Amino acid sequence: MANTTKDKLENVAGQATQKAQDLASAAADKAKNLASAAADKADSALSSAGSGLSSAADKLRDSGPREGYLGTASRTVADNLASAGSYLQDHGVSDIADDMTTLVKRYPMQSLLVGFGVGLLLGMVVTRR
Repeated sequence: MANTTKDKLENVAGQATQKAQDLASAAADKAKNLASAAADKADSALSSAGSGLSSAADKLRDSGPREGYLGTASRTVADNLASAGSYLQDHGVSDIADDMTTLVKRYPMQSLLVGFGVGLLLGMVVTRR
């Protein structure tokens, strides 16, 4: 009888372990699907923002001054807007994260100072409210 009880307990334990593994696998799949959907939405939003920047660059070129210092400045701003717009349209969140990682590795001290400055500004904005 002891062997039968032991076998039953081992069987129940094995079944419980299998169910736990199945639940963990299902939860992991669900998390992957949600993360993939969020990344797709973020990529779509970035592409839309890039399209908006490119459109703004075109409008600036059409309506901005054509000569002198202001003309040169408006062309430079329009070119930079167009460049940023095409970058956002062509690259996804993971590409941008990779580029940021490369930039931080290349310029660690400057990145730290920029991060400190942005944090300081955000802190000032949040505490004023």
